[in-house]
Formats: sequence, structure tokens, C-alpha cells
Amino acid sequence: MTRLSWSALIAFGLSTGVGVLLLLGLFSAQTTVIIPLAPSNSVPSVASQRTTNQKSFVVDSNRVHAATSETTRPEIPPATTAAAAPIPAPIIPPIAKPIPVAPDFDEPSPQTVIENMRSSFRDYQSIFGGNPVGTNPEITKALNGDNPKHSTFVHPDDGLRINDRGELIDSWGTPFFFHQLSAREMEIHSAGPDRVMWTSDDIVVR
Repeated sequence: MTRLSWSALIAFGLSTGVGVLLLLGLFSAQTTVIIPLAPSNSVPSVASQRTTNQKSFVVDSNRVHAATSETTRPEIPPATTAAAAPIPAPIIPPIAKPIPVAPDFDEPSPQTVIENMRSSFRDYQSIFGGNPVGTNPEITKALNGDNPKHSTFVHPDDGLRINDRGELIDSWGTPFFFHQLSAREMEIHSAGPDRVMWTSDDIVVR
């Protein structure tokens, strides 16, 4: 090929390439400007309108909720502290205190009776070498004949009396309390006029 042919071929190729580039640029410009205009212009408006509607709905719904809560909320009175109910005191039944009973003055005085009671123990000691032991009924039995020699140390003339339960009693009808201090020493305790043991009017001998 001649040099002229090469030049013509190169010029044709360049012109063809330029034309193709121009065509491509024109197609790209039309695509960018014309086709996307409708969707780009319509979508944002709808989206913005939806966003506006949603915001409005949220605001409106909040207003409705606030209005509803204001109208339907019951009015609660202020809390008041209930007064504590007084707890009734336990009812304690009164203890029946024995009424003092005056002794029978036809008999020996209360002090004489308890002294005679001490003499009965001394008489028992002189025979048996010691005092009878046990509870009031057991000691009463021993002094009233239930002993090895069947000796009796309880005499009604001395004011010594025995109740239905087999107990030696004082001038007011209260059983004596016998406290064995040793083999030969017995404490004799009378409840006294109030018939209650361990009070100030008790009579005690040994």
C-alpha cells in the first residue's frame, strides 16, 4: 500500500471513532437528562409527602393519646394515712383472792394452834428419833397413828384439825406447809388470814 492509502485509512478510522464517541455522548446525555427526570421528580415528592403525613399522623396520634388520657384518667384523691386502730388490751380474768376468814374463837388462837403443831413434831421426834417426812397428807398420817408404834400425836383439843383430803390445816382452814430443814428440825408454815402462802401475814415456826 502507498503512503496515501495509509493516511486515508487512519483518517477514516479517526473519523469513525469520533463519530462513535459523539453518538455515545449524545445517548448518555439523553439518558441522564430525559429518562430519569420523571422518576426522580415524582419519587421525592411522594416520599416527602408520605414522610410529612407520617409526621402529622404521629403528632396527631400523640395529641389524641394525650387528650384521651386527660379525659379518661380517673381523678385519684391524695393518699391519706389510715389511723392505726387501737389494739385492745388482753382481757385478764381477775384472780379471785381468798377472803380472810376470822378463826373460831372457841378454839385456841392461830398462834397457839401452830405452837401445838410444833409440839406434836417434838413428841414424834422423842419416840422415833426424827421427824416424819413427805407431803402434808403423808406427814399427817404418820402423826395420826400410821407409824411403827401406832402412836397418835394429833389431838383436836389442841386445835389440830384434818380436812377431807387428809391434810392438817391451820385456824383458817388452809393446809400447813411443812418444810424439812433437817432430820430433827421442821419448819411449819401457815398462810395466815388471807389464806395465801408467802405473804406478810403468814405465821412460821420451827
